Amino acid sequence: MPFLKKVALIEDLTDKEFIQQYAFTREDGAEGIIELKPAEADRWEDFRGRLKNKNAHPSILNRSDIESAAAGQPQTRCSYAAAAGWLPRRNGFVLPSRSIGKAASHIRGLSHTVLLPAYLRPTGKSVDWIKLIGTVAAKSSGMMLTISCAFAAPLLRMANQQSFGICLSGKTGGGKTTATLAGASVFSVGELDHLLSWNATLAGLEPALRAHNDCLLVVDDLNKMPSATEKEKYRSARDFAYNLSTGSTKRRSRVFDDGPQNGGQYRLISLTSAETTIADLAASCGEKRTGGESRRLIDVPVYFDGLGHIFDRAKNAEKLTQTELDAMFSSIHVACSRNHGHIFTKYVRFLIRGRNDLRNKIDHHVKRFTAKHATQTSLLEADIIRKFGLIYAGGALAIEGAGLPWTQHALLDALSKTCNAALESLASEERTRRAGWQLLKARLESLPRSRKIKRSEYSSIDGYVEPRPGRYRCVIKNDKFNRTFSNPLQRRMVMDELERRGWITLSRSHDNQGQFIWPDGIRRRSLEINWGRRTSSA
Repeated sequence: MPFLKKVALIEDLTDKEFIQQYAFTREDGAEGIIELKPAEADRWEDFRGRLKNKNAHPSILNRSDIESAAAGQPQTRCSYAAAAGWLPRRNGFVLPSRSIGKAASHIRGLSHTVLLPAYLRPTGKSVDWIKLIGTVAAKSSGMMLTISCAFAAPLLRMANQQSFGICLSGKTGGGKTTATLAGASVFSVGELDHLLSWNATLAGLEPALRAHNDCLLVVDDLNKMPSATEKEKYRSARDFAYNLSTGSTKRRSRVFDDGPQNGGQYRLISLTSAETTIADLAASCGEKRTGGESRRLIDVPVYFDGLGHIFDRAKNAEKLTQTELDAMFSSIHVACSRNHGHIFTKYVRFLIRGRNDLRNKIDHHVKRFTAKHATQTSLLEADIIRKFGLIYAGGALAIEGAGLPWTQHALLDALSKTCNAALESLASEERTRRAGWQLLKARLESLPRSRKIKRSEYSSIDGYVEPRPGRYRCVIKNDKFNRTFSNPLQRRMVMDELERRGWITLSRSHDNQGQFIWPDGIRRRSLEINWGRRTSSA
């Protein structure tokens, strides 16, 4: 028999207002759910209109039934949280569609103004996730990294670390997107089409921050970003990382701010992928990443040991054919779509049970990882190593409490490999500068000496060299200088070094617009470089 009844009175902790939830019979016989503010429910004609829009059964669309339901008592009273994440004393955890722990039993997740689509609800079984995804992940350092990121995100606040992101890089077809999906499946996303798009993140980060606080936020491949140019794409990624690291400027509900350890800032780990590193993307458009930017969104090339795919830990990895790889990717995708979310619930329950000793365990695992990389000395390197140490702690705790089918030794080896790849990417900028310096040196050495050049030949040469006391005065055409380098960033880095040494003269006056008078009396757009005779290394 068709029905309409009030099933819940829900307080939305975002704005402290209440919502009434009603269950009703749809015209097709299925059960529907509708939520209204109390003032809306009291206006029976407005209530009827909302029910019609939900395809409610015609027999309940009358004033008597509607007013009776509105005047009825709710079957339960509960709350919608202002954001996902830990409750103050770490005795409960809120997810978009559910809550974990007795202390959070009165919370139904997030309100529909924040809640992302229904696919964020868990599916399948944790034991099947372990068997079909966790076991296969042991064959890939990249998958072990992404999965450990998901387990590390709830530890950020306890470890007093800020939000940061990981960008996996590698050519298309090698499985980097599969690795990001495996990480997403821990939290609750099981299909690539359900990953958060760059359209959504660039339009507004606040809803994503709310729904993924203390969790892993996976964003689709960077190459799908809707930007017109490479420079726009790079700057959008840079701004995303900055906004992610600063969290939200809005204060959260007092339910979440009860205590200094929680603060008013969202904290999460983000994960995305791209065909090239962010550093290479920046270099391609003449930009240079700062240290702060590099620690906020960390480049991790994800193919190791000379392979073109992610399964570096598989037996006979170098012999895997593309057909075999595609079959492995497909099986992981199917397993993720059928099993996601429940493994995270199991893990968080373990963290809640052991919350009194959790900080000590985190410190122990982080110290074990950082001790393996004690030779790194720069502050930037040390910070990135600490972040990977937290990722290791997440994976190690999941081995202990969620049945992750890896050994701590294998995890340490895999994450050390990915950490070293990240540190190697940092060093690549210095190598880029040194390589550019050598390219310029070789180019200048190839220029003819002025005393050997006939006056009629200057129009057909790229430049010339005049030996001077303690230096070589080299004059080279602008376009030939620019073409010496591999990319605009390399040219910019070498120019900066030349200016730092005082070796370059761009023009003798602003009026000349970068032109120099050559020995044949003709002005040409060119650069004057006074190369030191003894100090020529970068």
